[in-house]
Amino acid sequence: DAMFCEILRREYEIGKTLSHANVVSTIDFEEDSPVGPAIVLEYIDGVTLRECLSKCLKGKANNVHILHDILDGIDYLHHRGILHNDIKPDNIIINSLGKARIIDFGLSYSYDSIYSGVIGGSEGYTAPEILNGNGHAGAPSDIYSLGLIIRELFPKKYKKISAKSTQIDPSLRYQSISELKRA
Repeated sequence: DAMFCEILRREYEIGKTLSHANVVSTIDFEEDSPVGPAIVLEYIDGVTLRECLSKCLKGKANNVHILHDILDGIDYLHHRGILHNDIKPDNIIINSLGKARIIDFGLSYSYDSIYSGVIGGSEGYTAPEILNGNGHAGAPSDIYSLGLIIRELFPKKYKKISAKSTQIDPSLRYQSISELKRA
């Protein structure tokens, strides 16, 4: 439908400008593929972070590397004026080398795109200010979602960092990925 096509077109417009080791590469937009309009992305041989968490032992050393990859990718996006708006374990692929790659920019917001983006997210990972419509989406909104992921990656570590990242009031969270990394 028309809304789905707009979301795909916006995702393509945002994705085609991105080039980072921890972000999926967007290759093309096909108006008339056999399944309808579609975005062509690079193939990543791996599993979602959700699958990895269910198979792997939580809190292991590799999770530190995965977290650094995720933070580097989101930091890159934020410096490009892009909010992901849908950070969750299903939108992070862990490739066969253990590197994290961020996918799915369908709900992203870009200040410089011809598409204004939508405010969105997924149940259980969306910042409260987005859910209740009382706030502005910004870096702290993505940081809220990252705080939940940190909690899943490290159930026994980084509790203070996760707690600060997931404060109800966005002004009490880390205000940038750099600040979160320093913590």
